[in-house]
Amino acid sequence: MTIQEIVGMWAKGALPADLDTLRYMEAEILAAGIKALNAIAASTDLPIAEKLIEEHNLLSDIHACLEIAINNLLPLA
Repeated sequence: MTIQEIVGMWAKGALPADLDTLRYMEAEILAAGIKALNAIAASTDLPIAEKLIEEHNLLSDIHACLEIAINNLLPLA
């Protein structure tokens, strides 16, 4: 599953109800967020940095949704 697919599922409100899949998605989102932060830190071009910050903020929003979904499923596991 790609980051684009995860973002698309999140945008549609179609997160899976499978704990393993949600954990996998969370790991992918966290990795992409770290990559964005590293790119922001390395950027010397303000417009590029601003775009990366927007991307990181979106990833953070998705991560928060995934955490909620995972926490809601944990009692059922």
